[in-house]
Amino acid sequence: MSTLARRRPAAAAPAARARRRLVAEPGLLGLIGVTAAVDAAASLVRHANFGTGFDLALFDQVVWRYSHFAAPYSSIEGQNILGDHFHPLLAILAPLYWIWSDPRTLLIAQAVLIAASIAPVFWFARPRLGRVGAYLLAAGYAAFWGLQVGVLFEFHELALAPLLIALAILWADRERWGFFWVTIVLLLLVKEDLSLLVVAFGIWRLTLRDVRRGIVLAGLGAGWYALTTGVLIPHFARGRGYTHWFYGQLGKNSLAALWTVVHSPWTVFQIGFSPGQKVHTMAALFGAFLLLSLGSRLVILTLPLLAERFLASNPNLWGTHYHYSLTIAPVLAMAAAAGLANLSRWVPVPRRALAVQLGAAAILVVNVALTETMSPDSSLTAISRPSFYHAPSWAPAARGGLNHVPAGASALTVATTLPHVSERPVLGLINPYSVGVGRYMLVNLVAVDCCGLVGNTDYRQLGSVIDQQLPGLVPIYYRDGWLVARRAEPGQRPSNGVLTPLGVDTARVVEQDARRWQAGYHRALARFGACAPLWLRRDRAAPGCYRSAVGSLERGQRRLAADLASAQAGLRGGCQQLAHVALSATAGLTADLGRIADSAASFATSRLTAASRRYLLDTGTLDLGHALDRFLILCTPRR
Repeated sequence: MSTLARRRPAAAAPAARARRRLVAEPGLLGLIGVTAAVDAAASLVRHANFGTGFDLALFDQVVWRYSHFAAPYSSIEGQNILGDHFHPLLAILAPLYWIWSDPRTLLIAQAVLIAASIAPVFWFARPRLGRVGAYLLAAGYAAFWGLQVGVLFEFHELALAPLLIALAILWADRERWGFFWVTIVLLLLVKEDLSLLVVAFGIWRLTLRDVRRGIVLAGLGAGWYALTTGVLIPHFARGRGYTHWFYGQLGKNSLAALWTVVHSPWTVFQIGFSPGQKVHTMAALFGAFLLLSLGSRLVILTLPLLAERFLASNPNLWGTHYHYSLTIAPVLAMAAAAGLANLSRWVPVPRRALAVQLGAAAILVVNVALTETMSPDSSLTAISRPSFYHAPSWAPAARGGLNHVPAGASALTVATTLPHVSERPVLGLINPYSVGVGRYMLVNLVAVDCCGLVGNTDYRQLGSVIDQQLPGLVPIYYRDGWLVARRAEPGQRPSNGVLTPLGVDTARVVEQDARRWQAGYHRALARFGACAPLWLRRDRAAPGCYRSAVGSLERGQRRLAADLASAQAGLRGGCQQLAHVALSATAGLTADLGRIADSAASFATSRLTAASRRYLLDTGTLDLGHALDRFLILCTPRR
């Protein structure tokens, strides 16, 4: 029988002695402290350099509201977030905001909570692997890529899970059932899908002939999942159903999926191991612990965690990025400790201790190597890269913009700056649903691709939404592309604010030629569509068709370029920069269409493909198409 099934020795130390042993393990406290410090420092540097975004802002706003005894409503998502995922245990972090109300509080708390899970992993491993072996395995767990990647990726409610999961395993192993049940209840409040892990706890106990607890755990987990997804989440979502069912290949709901698993079990393997990215991630998970986790019954606990990720249709769950490996980390480590202990029974007694220590040391080496080589987004890897400490070139301008958004005022911004202004009642992302919302807007007009795409399909859409907002806003700050603008008061006409516009006569000329170029640009696109059938037939008329389509646009571009160059001489500050960007944008798009026409005229398919890709990049990813509009809106007289 597995060592997990053994009874606690009669001479087991009482709780007071266990506490004294913890204090007597300065190495363990040091390991936890160093891990927490490294992870917190990496997260804080990343946040300071604008590496955080939507998720941190979402949870910061929610915990901030909890700290004011308000409902966890997120203006960013436009709903009570308990109607998205059910994670009320987040509220226990609210008192920290009475000390320091800041998103960095969440980042530090996350690092400390995850580092604290090292302790139960160590205490589980020590009677199996000895003191040295337990330290080596605990250090390997601390370096595990899944933890290191997860702790650096924003903040998530799953930061609460590793400690609770590890404690639940430890309490069950030591038969401290009162503590175990309290931990299980807390685990259920972390997130609704962890109720499936509680079901797995029940199955694990059943394999150990702990029938009563096994049945209670399985029933509690299944019942809680049904209650949260079928009743509680729809209640907080005002009647909308659970939106995180990503398992349509198995069935339309959990019962249908369970039936599929029963009558067509091969379907699980077909879905779970394809595409190959899933196999790669599973190999990285189990390989980090040398497959030793498979040598313990605790591996049962990995099954719902693996199924949740690799049976889903959401590809974000399949890889080694993000925070999705946080929950499985303590299970793998503790199962590896038990598996190594079980395997060591085959080693002669005189050599057993050395074999265990070598195995634990190998786990540490492999985890450090994997984290350093395959996880560029991990804390350990990040802090060793000098470039990690360098803020982007636009950071000073963005910080200046943040200082011009008053505390508490309603605001719109992009994902990159969202967590830096998140503690306010009304905050939103710049997206198609936010037009007209918010008194202030903070955005980069020159490089919209700097700042995250959350809420928009591409940067062209983001740019279009920005352009819809600008006519009703008054610029109050501009530096290196970063604009803070305030919505005009009712009855007041928006002014150019801090931007110095063109003279009236110059503005009229530039605007006329700009509109001519824009009309010519759209005519050229339409003509390209008409030329395409000729090109497909290799018709001799195709080259002339394409050259004609782009010829008038090139003439319009030269005229507009001359106007803008002349206008730039009389501009300064923000409008001078916006004029330069507009000139570069129109020249870039004109050149893109010229390259398409030249390659089409020569019937060079590979060149045509390359030219078309560059054009799509400039219009979609770089959003060159709206640069001229922004210049005309902000830098022509508005009085």
